[in-house]
Amino acid sequence: MRPGEEAIAATAYAKSIAPMVDAQLIGRLTEKILLVYKETGTAIAIHQAAEQAAKEHNRIVLAITDPVERLIQVGEVAERLRQELRATAGNPAANKR
Repeated sequence: MRPGEEAIAATAYAKSIAPMVDAQLIGRLTEKILLVYKETGTAIAIHQAAEQAAKEHNRIVLAITDPVERLIQVGEVAERLRQELRATAGNPAANKR
């Protein structure tokens, strides 16, 4: 590659994947995950919530193209997480203490 071509190629690559990242969806997922953990009295680090949100984001973006439908999934994710945390709280073998 000639000088400058690497930067051009990197920019083109970044633009090609950028539409796949829905920043609003990641923000809402992270917020909701933190709130559900707080509701249930379960501790989670912010970076863990963000990682979980990124995984859910990728799953949702691959399955749903409509941005409004994607945001609706935030509630579904929250409810599923709420159920998982309640089930874990009720199972003494799953707790660390």
